[in-house]
Amino acid sequence: MNVLKKEHIAKQTTCARCGICCEKGGPAFHGCDRPILESGRIVLADLYTLRKGEPVFDNVANRPDTAPTDILKIRSANGMSACLFYQRADRSCGVYADRPLECRVLECWNPDGMAAIYQEDRLARKDLISGLSDLWEMVLAHEEVCAYARLSQSVKEKNWEAVAYCIRYDFQVRRLMVEKGNMDDRLFDFLFGMPLTVTLQRYGLSPQQIRNMVEG
Repeated sequence: MNVLKKEHIAKQTTCARCGICCEKGGPAFHGCDRPILESGRIVLADLYTLRKGEPVFDNVANRPDTAPTDILKIRSANGMSACLFYQRADRSCGVYADRPLECRVLECWNPDGMAAIYQEDRLARKDLISGLSDLWEMVLAHEEVCAYARLSQSVKEKNWEAVAYCIRYDFQVRRLMVEKGNMDDRLFDFLFGMPLTVTLQRYGLSPQQIRNMVEG
């Protein structure tokens, strides 16, 4: 951020609708946001899960970290970084009346509000689907095999056979849920997190290395 931008923010007291925060991605959900999802205004297919232990970037602390719990976030639009509901043409929000807590408290000129709630009462997959026993059991089974604590250790030890097994398991679960369960594949990033073929690149693995493991 250059000096002029810092000075601008220092003098700012209201949202200028510059769109920068929305361009960086969607918000995470907290317990008080549950009614938004239950109303259907934002649906599970609009979300993705950062799973416990997954390498992430902490925007408040401004440093790499690992997710301490599930973090449910609004997905990005068309492979871009911007929030799915950000309307670039007029820099508006498609769900403004039902925007989550993080959007409501975010003030780029005063980060204290966001910092205060950032880690608090985060909504998790369990909160939303544990009552659907068959589906929740699938999520738990996937988590047991593909837990990031296990993946991180396997990468650290260069146990590529174990890493490859997780990648293939993750891939097959998603495929079978479509073929056998007729499930909308837009739900998978919420149910199982982002594909391991994508997230393992954060450990320094190249796309080609990952493809080789998938193909075995």
